[in-house]
Amino acid sequence: MELNNTLFALSNILDAAEGRSRLGGMDPESRAILKFVGASTSAGQEVCMKDVTGNPLLHGSPVTLVKRIQSLCEAGWLVQGTSAIHHRRVTLNLSPKARRELNAVSSRIEAELALFLRREA
Repeated sequence: MELNNTLFALSNILDAAEGRSRLGGMDPESRAILKFVGASTSAGQEVCMKDVTGNPLLHGSPVTLVKRIQSLCEAGWLVQGTSAIHHRRVTLNLSPKARRELNAVSSRIEAELALFLRREA
């Protein structure tokens, strides 16, 4: 049985798009945190530290994840805010810098994927 190359091609497209961006210089946990915060907030969900540290899909201990969040905030990728739901919760949102970079990566992925699909058709 021959392997279908779609999985490998998609993986290569994702890796290349992230690698050519400023995300490529980040550690995998930081990239995963940015993606999680972006996906959650774009779905209308409020994200706080506990949502990140308690997420089993994000690898690393809670202490490591908090350090990554702090580094992302210091580097201007994440912005902390106050919750509209609970006054003691500190929320996490993507900064304008993070939104621009993630949108650019998404655009590159869409363009590369379109090329791949045209070749396979």
